[in-house]
Amino acid sequence: MGKEKLSRISPKIEYDTIIRTAMDGFLLLDMDGYFVDVNDSYCKLIGYSRDELLNMGIRDVEAKEALEDVAKHIEKVKKTGSYRFETKHRRKDGQILDIEVSATYVPKLRGQIVSFLRDITERKEDKAALERNEERLNWAQRISHVGNWDWNIVTNGLAWSDEIYRIFGLTPSKVLPARQR
Repeated sequence: MGKEKLSRISPKIEYDTIIRTAMDGFLLLDMDGYFVDVNDSYCKLIGYSRDELLNMGIRDVEAKEALEDVAKHIEKVKKTGSYRFETKHRRKDGQILDIEVSATYVPKLRGQIVSFLRDITERKEDKAALERNEERLNWAQRISHVGNWDWNIVTNGLAWSDEIYRIFGLTPSKVLPARQR
């Protein structure tokens, strides 16, 4: 019964439902990089209406790469079938977003490129903040001559901070910390 019901749904309705409800931004691009279709998630992300975007191309929102680089991405997607990369897009209000792109070339769609895009700005900011905090911790340990270590009870693995190695005059690449039994 379930399969019978599904077979009655038209491919157009399936497509529209999937694209409309996707949480990630969706773009359908032609081989010249012009928008053929976009979903509401991408419109909300980038700040343009659907009608505005359908009169634009990727070159209008790309904030990191030159037109030649965009063309290279398109050729790589066509050649390899799919491609995942990071770039930056400029919102209508001028804000720059870090974007992760997953693109697939679909010859059956008149050679168009299906792309799903995700805003990774917050993830990149969090990663940068974590790296700054790790640098500060290492600096604080160095000047206070205090280190730390972690012991994984399950694997019995031991990890030392850089300062622990310095305290004992050891080199991290030459000595692995070990817990005596």
